[in-house]
Amino acid sequence: MAAAKAEGVPVKLMISLMYKIPMRQITGGPGWLDTDLFDVDAKVDKSYNLDDLHTMFQNLLADEFKLKFHKETKEGPVYALVVVESGSKRR
Repeated sequence: MAAAKAEGVPVKLMISLMYKIPMRQITGGPGWLDTDLFDVDAKVDKSYNLDDLHTMFQNLLADEFKLKFHKETKEGPVYALVVVESGSKRR
């Protein structure tokens, strides 16, 4: 039996890890997403691949915390790092 354990973790961090998105891109929700800390002790009965485990944990988050998610696109400043014609240089 495989197990995963986390102690003192904010829900926002769990969301970030399980949905593979940076925490700074998670907006809205109640204030306790950032401040309240939770312990997770999860066990599975057989081997699963990482994507399946992420899906199970996403379902756990939705069930336990009654969270609803949606994705949206927002405009904002973007920085692009490019190599100039003369190539990259270190100083």
